[in-house]
Amino acid sequence: MMTPNPNALQRPGHRAAVSIHESRAPGRYWVVSPLDTMYRFFALFIAVAWLGCGCATAPLGHSSDIRSSLLAFAKRSDPDFPDGHNMVLTHFSHVGQLVSSGGEIVYVADQRAVIAGMLAPRGQNYITFFDDHFRYLGKVGYVSSRPLWCEGSRLYLFGDFDGFATGLSGNVLDVARGYGHITAYHARAYEVQETLMIERSTMRCI
Repeated sequence: MMTPNPNALQRPGHRAAVSIHESRAPGRYWVVSPLDTMYRFFALFIAVAWLGCGCATAPLGHSSDIRSSLLAFAKRSDPDFPDGHNMVLTHFSHVGQLVSSGGEIVYVADQRAVIAGMLAPRGQNYITFFDDHFRYLGKVGYVSSRPLWCEGSRLYLFGDFDGFATGLSGNVLDVARGYGHITAYHARAYEVQETLMIERSTMRCI
């Protein structure tokens, strides 16, 4: 095999297109082009970026289906979770997540179940809460004031909260002070919807 001659690859007044490196064996050289060097730096950058993202990854399960994770923890930790025989789960949805003023993340789910074997369906409805690792925190029961959406620390409901023996009153549940200090109050959350309904009714009358 022909050995590259470094003197033949460089001419006075011209920049070399390749780099010549002497190997451990005397008289032998290996050639590295700028393109090879660029590829190596690019590969190194990708590896470092991947490791960096891996270190910043949220706890296991955050990248998976949130609803499935919440449901699994509810089955495991909620003592009143429907057993499938006496009580049958009919609805379980991930509503959103709340953030307290201290940065505490609280996931919210809507859970509904009916008593098995009833001619007229009767059951239990709960707004369930979970921490940022999907661990079950607790729940509040309701009749028809189902959870609609989350906004900051506020959970907006369908009408005034109608849960039993909670002391909470209003169409908003607020976890600004954390899950252990939920407050409730009234807020004009449906002004846009009410305005649209009025405008549509006026147009029909005209």
